[in-house]
Amino acid sequence: MGDSKKTKKQLIDELEQLRKRIADFEATEIDHNKTSDNQRTTDKEYRDLEILNTITQAVHKSLELEDVYKIALDMTTDLENVDMVMIYLVDENRKEAVLQAQRNLSEDYIHRASKIPYPKGFTWKIINKGEIVNIENIQKDPNIGPAGRDLGHHGVLGIPITLEEKVIGVIFFLSYKERAFDKQELSLLSSIGDQIALAIAKAKLYRELTRKSRYEEIIRSVTQSIHQSINLQDVLENAAEAMNKNIDIASNVAIFMAEGKEAVLKSYKGFPRWFMNRLKKSPILKDLPGKQS
Repeated sequence: MGDSKKTKKQLIDELEQLRKRIADFEATEIDHNKTSDNQRTTDKEYRDLEILNTITQAVHKSLELEDVYKIALDMTTDLENVDMVMIYLVDENRKEAVLQAQRNLSEDYIHRASKIPYPKGFTWKIINKGEIVNIENIQKDPNIGPAGRDLGHHGVLGIPITLEEKVIGVIFFLSYKERAFDKQELSLLSSIGDQIALAIAKAKLYRELTRKSRYEEIIRSVTQSIHQSINLQDVLENAAEAMNKNIDIASNVAIFMAEGKEAVLKSYKGFPRWFMNRLKKSPILKDLPGKQS
């Protein structure tokens, strides 16, 4: 009977072997989990790079901001923790922040907060400070306006849009979850904000170059007509047509010349003929800048 019982030493040896087996199993499990975590991290980083590359390509290929907005906002709202996105830009006088693009906002919010007057609310706080804001629960922030509070989101990442060292707007990424955006999300979404700023700068430069090109076309057209004809009427009609065609806000153009004490209509584009016939004979012409004393 004594032979069937294990000695204390044997029991200790078996326990030690069991402990080693458990330790080996745990080590293998840890390595497996680490490999899985690393794979998930690699997959997420690769996906982020794909998103950023797609948006970057859109910025370089398109001169239309709407195209860039669509791609950027559609892709970011596909992210796990982004439920809504909105972009505000300040107007020329910096008196309002105007909603330019959005995804998944309620009609009520758009109706109430499509324009935010200076210096109200959380939006202008970011524009004025020019700093990224990452908040776990915006509902606790006293700067949030009533429309934003009713939207019902919690996590907020606000990234200033900067152009020529001036903050011109802000892009918001919103989550219904009560959480701050993590480091990797912050890196991706900040890079997307940078690309949107680049798209805005590119669109602005294109508009300025287009405007300059149109003005140069007016000068070229008028100069060419002067060299080609000694008939003043031909020159004036060419000038009116060039301005009507190349200046966006000049859908109607009329050229008057002073003759004695009257300003006489010489050429026009855009106006209906019956209207110009009445204006040509109207005594109000005496009050135009062409009047001579």
